[in-house]
Amino acid sequence: LEAPDMETYSKALNAGQYPLSVLAVTEATAELYRKGIYGNTMTTNPRAMDVAVATMQQLTDEVRANIVGRGREFVDKLNKLKDELGGLITKVQGTGLLFSCELDPSFKCYGAGSTEEFMRENGIGVIHGGANSLRFTPHFNIREDEVDLVIDSIRVALTKGPRKSQAEAA
Repeated sequence: LEAPDMETYSKALNAGQYPLSVLAVTEATAELYRKGIYGNTMTTNPRAMDVAVATMQQLTDEVRANIVGRGREFVDKLNKLKDELGGLITKVQGTGLLFSCELDPSFKCYGAGSTEEFMRENGIGVIHGGANSLRFTPHFNIREDEVDLVIDSIRVALTKGPRKSQAEAA
């Protein structure tokens, strides 16, 4: 694939510690940039840049390989769990360590008494995605035993956790 003319990055660049977004451009696109016309929006916080540099220095080849490998492991194990649970998970998708599983509408994914709340109360970092998905963004150095812990926690949440329809979502 040919690289895009421009691409934006945020959050992971600074480990979620300081507001920062970056617009990366090709050399040809950079030639279109005119100094002095973009104002304050196009400036940055020096501390946020320091954090971004320190964060990027931590992204070794081993960490990058872990992101790809553990991401595939999560998707594979979620698909096996999907098969095991016979329809409670309807879709699995992901890239690297950003992945999700869509749940049957009999589950309330967010709000009070939801699957998301149940998992958080049991120590798993999760956020809902859309109306009916659980989305995960684990740390880049996650280990196999931690992957298994998350998968087991999803199993418990779907088999023993709250069961309210998505229509009841708050």
